[in-house]
Amino acid sequence: MVIYTIFKTGSSGMEPPTREQVAGAALDAMTRDYTLALAEVNGSIRRALALVVRAERIEGVDAQQLSEWLNLFEIEMGAFGDLCRSWTDEVENAGPIADWRVSDLDGIDLDTVPLAEA
Repeated sequence: MVIYTIFKTGSSGMEPPTREQVAGAALDAMTRDYTLALAEVNGSIRRALALVVRAERIEGVDAQQLSEWLNLFEIEMGAFGDLCRSWTDEVENAGPIADWRVSDLDGIDLDTVPLAEA
């Protein structure tokens, strides 16, 4: 991981950071939260997968029962699929948000999105 120094020493002493250095420091500060968020998602998906496999292993369960049970979660799965596509699109098209580029999270106060606890 690259750690950016906010102030650099020049011939005249301390110089203010460049915009790129400030941006780099902000990204470094978000690294832990993003890593934890990805770990949480990974763990949640693994737990959900394990529950489906456990359901498939129930003695006497048939395909219709499994299908009906899984259909109980159709709305959640649809929302999850939409969110996965939005996240993938955001990652694949990452770049500075400009007037011409709209995020699926526009209109959401990103400062209120809960981050990892310290």
